[in-house]
Amino acid sequence: QKINLDKPIKLLLFSFILLFLFSLPNMLMDSLYAGKIKASSLDVPSRYLLGAIALIGLSQLRLRAKHLFIGNLIGVVVAFILYPVWGDFILGTVRYNHQQTYDYFLVGVLSVAYMAPSCMITALISANYFHKKQRKTLTLFAIIAANLASVVMVLSGSKVVLICYPLIPLLLLLTWKKTPPEIRWLILTPLITAITFLLGKENIAGLALILFIPLIFTYLSDEKKAIQLISFYNITALVATLAITIGSITYSQTDNGKKEIQKLTTGSVVLNRLNAELSTMDKTNSATLRIHMWQSAWASFKDSPFLGQGYEERKVFHNQFVTDKKLPGELITDKGKDSLHNEVMNSLAKKGLVGLVAIICIYFTPLYLFYKLKGVTEENYYISLTGCFFMASFMIAGLTESLLMTTFMSSFFVISIILIFLALQRPAALQLSRSNS
Repeated sequence: QKINLDKPIKLLLFSFILLFLFSLPNMLMDSLYAGKIKASSLDVPSRYLLGAIALIGLSQLRLRAKHLFIGNLIGVVVAFILYPVWGDFILGTVRYNHQQTYDYFLVGVLSVAYMAPSCMITALISANYFHKKQRKTLTLFAIIAANLASVVMVLSGSKVVLICYPLIPLLLLLTWKKTPPEIRWLILTPLITAITFLLGKENIAGLALILFIPLIFTYLSDEKKAIQLISFYNITALVATLAITIGSITYSQTDNGKKEIQKLTTGSVVLNRLNAELSTMDKTNSATLRIHMWQSAWASFKDSPFLGQGYEERKVFHNQFVTDKKLPGELITDKGKDSLHNEVMNSLAKKGLVGLVAIICIYFTPLYLFYKLKGVTEENYYISLTGCFFMASFMIAGLTESLLMTTFMSSFFVISIILIFLALQRPAALQLSRSNS
């Protein structure tokens, strides 16, 4: 009350603090079950508590949209240098699981790929913003950064990030009227980049990028010519991809076609993993292990529906469940904290309905705030759009991964929300500025 927190800030603080408070019962349960103090269940929620404390101190500040967007673009460039330039090209690591003396540098760097979808969408939104502000160089930088983020996503070989690509056509659809025609088709370029890389030939994908970059640079000199060239490029690429897909499906039925498909999939990290899993659904693989984890999670929830089992009891229950139900032995764990690869299932198993409420607040409170404040000023439209799509990327990725329970991703999540929120013009801040003037 002393620092005049407005209602939106109170709602956001409440959602952050709630997750911490809802983790206290699990800490007590773990401690009683293990016979000693176990505070591991407070590890990740503490990031949200720290985020709430930081937000109280920063609540009177306002971050300029330009700086928010430029910071994201610089972050994308850093991510591209980390992966694939340094990790893939220089060190030759595969999804940062390669065993060598550099391992202690690589721990958790796969999180870079998990951050890439929200950064890619933010770059596309910032391109629209900078174009409206007639900042052509920054507009160009934003489009290139979005494509670099797309390369990071595809080369990571992670199915978690691939399911976020539908956000691009959704962004195009929702912003169609507010996006000038001269850059409208630019929004699709990261999707085209992803498709070329998914074809399995990195040299072809690199050639596509080389051909694409000069088309973007025409935007600096002649916007009409640029939109014509880029539209032609995108339409041609989509038609070619569709033709290749149809042709591949037909050709793959022949003996020679099966051999070629095998060559294609082995040349692509993502296609190779997808092909291996689709052909081994009756065996143990990444997809089937997830399904088994969700079965175990649902069993844990039914055993303790209100508060969940916490970490310690969950570990014992899960291992016994694996033994009794004869699930794959790979699922035996020595850590009840291990990810269950679905945000909802992860919450239900470990924190029950109480934890599910906390996750719902973490998802929908920021989403509500970003949507609520979108019409306060014209600049708020782009910032709120960024916030909404940021939340959407985490919600989609949360279908196959528990991102919010990891140290890196929970920190990235809460810091990003705070920065986006501080860039918004809030009603209380506007009233204060008007009264001062």
